[in-house]
Amino acid sequence: MAIETTTTAFAIAPYTTSLDVGSNYSIIVYCEPQSLGTEQFVVGSNKRYRLGFNNTGNVEATIGYGNKFANSDLLSSGAFSNGDKIWMALTYDNVDAKLYVNSLLEDTDNDPGRDSDANTPLGLGLIGSSSTSGFGYCPAIIHFVAIYNRELSEDEVISIMNSYGRECAFPGLLSAYHFTEESHGTTATVASSEVIDTFGNTNYTAIAQGDVGFTWQESEIEFQGGH
Repeated sequence: MAIETTTTAFAIAPYTTSLDVGSNYSIIVYCEPQSLGTEQFVVGSNKRYRLGFNNTGNVEATIGYGNKFANSDLLSSGAFSNGDKIWMALTYDNVDAKLYVNSLLEDTDNDPGRDSDANTPLGLGLIGSSSTSGFGYCPAIIHFVAIYNRELSEDEVISIMNSYGRECAFPGLLSAYHFTEESHGTTATVASSEVIDTFGNTNYTAIAQGDVGFTWQESEIEFQGGH
């Protein structure tokens, strides 16, 4: 399954130490944007990182520091359209940030020492800034999200993308989300445990629904085992 987010329906994982990426990290996402035209983010942690699209449909990534984001954004060379299926990854080693899109290295930026406020939640379909809300809302179908506490190599990023997320158990993995629908369907009372961490990390129960809950969609990614 996948989840569909809108400007009023999203998922947020409140901050836990198991989601603290520190100053070295990698974020990988597979999604389909549904309403491009504004700056919007598929995944983001306020004052830490954000990964999504700019207002012309280019993939955009930004790293944070202190109480703000870096002055420069990493951008894909080409723009995308609604419904395109897109793999994107942001990696950072506390010196250089790299943006990968559909298995290609698209942009790099030198921004050393960008460690930022860790005590912020993770947003899916927005940048999470509290336990219930945020900004940069992104209407999208989200198939896969993985978070690591180190910079992945280019070969590792490509392996994850080419395997549709099935080969993601590299060292440093904090969480790899896939999405399953159980008893609650598309009602506004989607249980937090139904958005789960493939590897059973402690934060899988911390995903919370958005204002009106998100919509379930079919996905070509189906994981074996796990929760």
